[in-house]
Amino acid sequence: MGTMVACKKKTRVNVIYKLKFTSEEISLQRSSGSADSLYTGFGSYITSLTPSKFISLIWMVGYADRVIVPGTAEAKEISFINGNVTKVPLNDPARIVDFSNNAVVTFQPMTGSLINNEGKFLDQQINFAYFGFLPRYFYQIVQLPPEYNGIKPDMFPADSIENNVLKIDQVAMIKKVFPNANTGWGFNFYLGNTDSTFVANPNGEMIPGASKDNPMSNSPLNSLIIRSHKYKAMLYKAPVDKETVTMEGSLSFNTTHLIQIYAGADNVPYTKDDVFVYAPRFWERISSRLDFY
Repeated sequence: MGTMVACKKKTRVNVIYKLKFTSEEISLQRSSGSADSLYTGFGSYITSLTPSKFISLIWMVGYADRVIVPGTAEAKEISFINGNVTKVPLNDPARIVDFSNNAVVTFQPMTGSLINNEGKFLDQQINFAYFGFLPRYFYQIVQLPPEYNGIKPDMFPADSIENNVLKIDQVAMIKKVFPNANTGWGFNFYLGNTDSTFVANPNGEMIPGASKDNPMSNSPLNSLIIRSHKYKAMLYKAPVDKETVTMEGSLSFNTTHLIQIYAGADNVPYTKDDVFVYAPRFWERISSRLDFY
């Protein structure tokens, strides 16, 4: 009689990907930020506002363990949403997220050099050194203080304020802080693999693709690139002995007191020349983590 050999079944891992967007603080692996500071040059500080609605159109959000060099397979990455508009059109609802409504979306991300054709994870452990968040715009709805009843600040279009409620994107407020930057496209937030916070191209400089300050894009960019050390590299561990795994990324943007108001050139509060801006280093309000279950 021949010997019977037990064969171990090759299990294909079914991975469910989710991404949660929230304006609430979450427990994160990152450094804790200090209280907001104030700008100089816009007149006296008046007050801060918290949007009741905060929505973003996302071009890309994901993680990478190193600079992604075109034509190589060295970098490991997870792009929950990426710039491939043939797969996810720009007007696809999956790209529009509501941070103020704790939105959760489920989709199939790009997993560069991470999973093979059998659905197996190629590496048991990956240290994601970079977190990339590239929104095309932020759109907010915010109740103005009652002192602005009948007064419409000059920096906003007249039709953006109704019943003392401001409905606007970020461009005018960012232009006040970075007047020479290319602010029309949106933002490129790259957190990690740096020991400081800085704007890589405040005057619209072109930053080469596949570089430390533009690590997840093949192309050179002159749209606003913001780098921050307020991120601790996310340690990814491959799931084992499970047929189905849920990988959930959480992206938090703390919008509490996000918008600051200053008295403007006349330094008289609640007048038409008042200045509205995002708080200094507002990108340090962005945090991310990965969970597996």
